[in-house]
Amino acid sequence: MASRARAAARGNRKQKAAPGDDGKELWEEIQKLGGDKADLELLRGVDDGTAGKPAKAAAASDASLHGDLADLVKSLGLATSAPEFADIVKQAPEKKAKAKADEKAAKPQPAADVAGNDAGNAKAKAKDKPTKELKAKDAEPKAKGRQAREPKAKGKGPVPDDEAEPTPGFKIKSAKDAKPLGKGGRLVVRPAPQWFSIELDALTVGEDAAKPSEEEALQKLQFAEQLLERENELYEQGGLQQRSLSTADRSFVSNILSSGTLTDRVSALTLIVQESPVHNLRSLRQLMQMVQKKNRREALLAVGCVKDLMLLNLLPADRKLKHFVDQPIAAAGVTNAHWILWAFEDKLKRHYFDLIQVMEAMSYDPVLHTRQNMVAFFEDLLEKKPEQEQNLLRLLVNKLGDKERQLAAKASYLILRLLNAHPNMKHIVVRTIQELLLTRSSTKERAQYYTMITLNQVVLSSKDAATANLLLDVYFTFFKKLLGAT
Repeated sequence: MASRARAAARGNRKQKAAPGDDGKELWEEIQKLGGDKADLELLRGVDDGTAGKPAKAAAASDASLHGDLADLVKSLGLATSAPEFADIVKQAPEKKAKAKADEKAAKPQPAADVAGNDAGNAKAKAKDKPTKELKAKDAEPKAKGRQAREPKAKGKGPVPDDEAEPTPGFKIKSAKDAKPLGKGGRLVVRPAPQWFSIELDALTVGEDAAKPSEEEALQKLQFAEQLLERENELYEQGGLQQRSLSTADRSFVSNILSSGTLTDRVSALTLIVQESPVHNLRSLRQLMQMVQKKNRREALLAVGCVKDLMLLNLLPADRKLKHFVDQPIAAAGVTNAHWILWAFEDKLKRHYFDLIQVMEAMSYDPVLHTRQNMVAFFEDLLEKKPEQEQNLLRLLVNKLGDKERQLAAKASYLILRLLNAHPNMKHIVVRTIQELLLTRSSTKERAQYYTMITLNQVVLSSKDAATANLLLDVYFTFFKKLLGAT
């Protein structure tokens, strides 16, 4: 029996000393599956049940196995003089004690022991504390210096207008000498179909504020125009143009602008401007260029579209447009939104004046149809908007002396319709007729005829005493003129 056990032990030692064929096959299989040596170590000892166990747990299981084996040998009464069994019997109590100690170490310690360990750790940390404090003190000046050198992080919120683009002091000779504007990615003025409905902060000009000189006003105008141009660039680059249109509509509009008919191109440009006039200056300029074309058909079509655009989206109904120098440019707290809208209003006033000049020239066109359209446009603008009302009224009254009776009669009808819409204009209209047609010696009889017909149809009320007196003066003056002519 002893010889058999001895032979078994030697066989086990040989198997442990050199890996067998099973180990090689296992390693090859692991490599085929993409494993490494860590997986081999994890699977080692699968047969004896110790695979995946930590070293301490494996040692404890070996010690218990030796102890059980020694007890079995003693109970069977076998001889323990063999060196292998003698070692097992001697090492069994020691290994059992070690296994118990390892199990105790694995168990959680009581609170008192933990406190004692913490106290010991605290003493050790107290020794290192002075050196750590010295290191922290040395690091503080370095950190402060680093913070001073590094720029502050930018916030995620929107940047106010004044911080985004500070207004210059206007001590420069021209806008070209000014500091270049930053390239921000946010619009200052929100897109709106009616620009005059955009609310701005109220400004107050002090009584002691000096009126800006012409040079300073010109510098501010150039700065405001630069802001307006950059606002248009941001609007176009940011993909906000034609935002209300779908992808198919955008491609359709692009095709129309490039290869469409004249009517389609004018309509497309009008729709683009209507979305946001402040941010579509380029399309408005294209329309104004078409207005000034010498081609009668193209110019007439463009004038009609621009006139409707002025009535619907561009001209305010309760006030006249202002030039840039008439704005409170000397006030405190002027923002970039103020500069942009003031510059746009100045450009719009100039464009509207150019439109009136073109319409005046077309009112003398040899084609009757063109002149009739211009007379209707004069009355439409004069009735609905106060801008350039004096010039429009003079142009309308002059058409009473047109060589075509049909057009003169139409002018008389439109003047009376204007007085019905605005009764307070009676005195102004009568005065204008008197100055233009009745006091000149070169006035033709046909013009005098349609003038007296128009004045006879003016409806007066009890509130129109001044207008009635003016009409009496006009009648007697004209009667004297007729007697002198005869």
